Amino acid sequence: EVAGVDISVGYGGLLDHVLFVYGYDAESFYVFETTETPIQYESVDTRNPQVMRISKKEIKKRWTHFGRVWNVVKVV
Repeated sequence: EVAGVDISVGYGGLLDHVLFVYGYDAESFYVFETTETPIQYESVDTRNPQVMRISKKEIKKRWTHFGRVWNVVKVV
């Protein structure tokens, strides 16, 4: 089970990006990111640069009425 957060990266929310969240704390979400986006991330592991931290403030700043939170589960 994993959470996906769908946020805007442009055009008033019509251009979006889905982040798959593997952890969180009071201020941030921890995600795996392998593409270049205009989203403000911070790398948290020099050996694994795709492991990133994104602030909840950045998520709120990019949230539009097109934003979604997905709960992804394996269905057998």
